[in-house]
Amino acid sequence: MQGHEPGRDQDGDWYTTHGFRSCFRTWAEERTNSKWEVRELSLAHMVGSKIERSYSRTKLIDLQRKLKNQWAQFCVPPAGETVRVFPANARRA
Repeated sequence: MQGHEPGRDQDGDWYTTHGFRSCFRTWAEERTNSKWEVRELSLAHMVGSKIERSYSRTKLIDLQRKLKNQWAQFCVPPAGETVRVFPANARRA
């Protein structure tokens, strides 16, 4: 899949990748104690002003790795479990 083109899953429901990055950002904000800078760098956003970036050479790789591993565990269910992702237009109880 390229860009944000929608597709259909095995049940025929529509899906799209649009919003996946914002889901990560919201999850990281609400469910982890990661620093703002780590969350932003994990999304490949620039952090700080041009002057601040010229002095800050770190990309906080180890902290990004920890956060992204937490995200992977959140996204992938334990073996044998099924996670149902509802389409955007689905009604929820």
